[in-house]
Amino acid sequence: MALLRDQTDELLTFRFQQRDAEMLVVPRKDMQAATQSVLTDNGMRSEAWPDLLHIWNAKTPAN
Repeated sequence: MALLRDQTDELLTFRFQQRDAEMLVVPRKDMQAATQSVLTDNGMRSEAWPDLLHIWNAKTPAN
């Protein structure tokens, strides 16, 4: 969760360990912009479970 929150790269790359699995490459800004819509469309009211929300809301460490 913190890894996604702290990303500054233009593109996020998701690789899966399955054999022959495709890699997903998503523009970070597009993913951030779509987050609220995805949460709302799926009946979710928060970015994380209450016991993990403190991680999501934590300040990004200085680089």
